[in-house]
Amino acid sequence: MNGILPSESHQARRGIQECDFCLKSRTEVGRLFACSGCKLAMYCSPACQKAGWGFHKLVCKSIKQERSQFKEMDQLFLSWGGNLAQAINPSAVLPSVIMDEFCAFAEKFKLPLMEAGYNGLRIASDPSFSEHAVLFVMLDRHPVRAHSSRAWARPRVLYAKPMTYDELREKYGRANVQELVVRLGGLREIQSRAPDYVASVNIMLSSLCHVLSPPVPLHYPVPLDISPAYMRAVSLGDTWAQKLKDIVEKISGRQVNTRNGHI
Repeated sequence: MNGILPSESHQARRGIQECDFCLKSRTEVGRLFACSGCKLAMYCSPACQKAGWGFHKLVCKSIKQERSQFKEMDQLFLSWGGNLAQAINPSAVLPSVIMDEFCAFAEKFKLPLMEAGYNGLRIASDPSFSEHAVLFVMLDRHPVRAHSSRAWARPRVLYAKPMTYDELREKYGRANVQELVVRLGGLREIQSRAPDYVASVNIMLSSLCHVLSPPVPLHYPVPLDISPAYMRAVSLGDTWAQKLKDIVEKISGRQVNTRNGHI
């Protein structure tokens, strides 16, 4: 299952963009519009967006709920005083800003993330594994592009690895991740009803918020359903984690050392 085009190429990323309802490609319709709620679903017209809302609304509302929770965290951190004031770093990036970067990153690198998830979650060899696992992608702000006007260019990938739901619960606590796990399971069930459904890849973007000391881990689930259009750009390989890191660095305008994969 070798890809016709490499996943970091503009042609491949453009080629997998299609209306989430009628499935017409960007090449066919000329332009696609992102859902204003989740910024991930794409539509060719308001009519298609309206027609597809019954299927998309739970995914969209789930992502909007995440954004709302991050903004509530902003207010909570900013309102703390007294003894906690010494633990607050006023110059640190607030959760809602990290959320904006998560959203922009997920939209910009949807195809490379999907390809990494396809390989890391063993979709081709063991499809059942992905039913109880996510591709966990740890991000942090790159010092070179930390203040870029392009939110998607600020993060870099520290590492990416598959994690089962049990591993997530053990690492971050059942109470902290159980709601996400339940939500991902529900979204997966909805995705499987799509007429062009091939498989689901659940990505978990994560980063540390340094407003508090010690820093607080923030998570953002990105449910991706693999369609035939995606499959045309997927390549199998064991170096998918390094490839994801290199693609992000390359597209974000940072120099990649091809000998060891580092900038």
